[in-house]
Amino acid sequence: MEESGQQLRIYRILIVLLIITVIIQSAAIAYIFLSSQEISPPPIPQRPRIAVVYIQGTLTTGVAEGYASSDVIVRQLEELRDDGRVKAVILRINSPGGSPAAAQEIVEAVKKLREMKPVIASLGDIATSGAYYIAAPCNLIVASPDTMTGSIGAIWVFEDRSKYYEDEGIEFTVIKSGEMKDMGADWRALTEEEKNYAQRIVDEVFKRFLSTVSTFRNVSEENLMEISDGRVITGEMAKELGLVDDFGNLESCIELASEMLGLENPEIIYYNEPKMERNEALSYWEGSPYGIILV
Repeated sequence: MEESGQQLRIYRILIVLLIITVIIQSAAIAYIFLSSQEISPPPIPQRPRIAVVYIQGTLTTGVAEGYASSDVIVRQLEELRDDGRVKAVILRINSPGGSPAAAQEIVEAVKKLREMKPVIASLGDIATSGAYYIAAPCNLIVASPDTMTGSIGAIWVFEDRSKYYEDEGIEFTVIKSGEMKDMGADWRALTEEEKNYAQRIVDEVFKRFLSTVSTFRNVSEENLMEISDGRVITGEMAKELGLVDDFGNLESCIELASEMLGLENPEIIYYNEPKMERNEALSYWEGSPYGIILV
């Protein structure tokens, strides 16, 4: 009996030891598993963004250094439209205008962008003709009192060098499929029919320009016609006429966008930020078709 009782005690001890072993092994396995899991820190809230897109230089549809390419700018505006972190976009404009097609492409992109988020135009030294065309559909337009702007209109220039060629004894033989196929060639002047045709095209471009400004600036076309003879006006004159909303610079536009949206310490991101060498800066000023005003 004593022997069987002793065996029973040993059996019970073995069972207890087995249970303890299982518990220890389970705890060890659980510890190893849990310690292998990476505990991610809580995500850092992302700061809202305000994007500044520089539009500097003559407007063109192609891509060339020193020019404002509609191909590049439209793509950027489309990306910013779909970027949820970007709450507002500022167009920093320093341009005398350029290709009507390039301006129109950017205008359409601005119209779509403003449906999603505020767009502010910040006019720099010059924002004339097609450059003001781009600014017109923005929610707000901010300029300096001395910004050169306006020049609402269109122009098409033809060069007639026929007298020079005649004096030099240079002759041309032209084989063409239609009467207007060589319209604009510098070896002859335009015919009256061609002049009238060119005027119709210029008027068509001008009409689209005028309509856009009238619609988005809430100024009647009749009132706009008083200054839409191509004249350049200052920022101060533009404000009096309702073509500019306020005076300020790029920094004040950033502050204005932040206040409009209630943003605290937004992240500012820049696109096409200009970095001009000395010769490029000289070209920028000397290439202005409106001359230079210095103080």
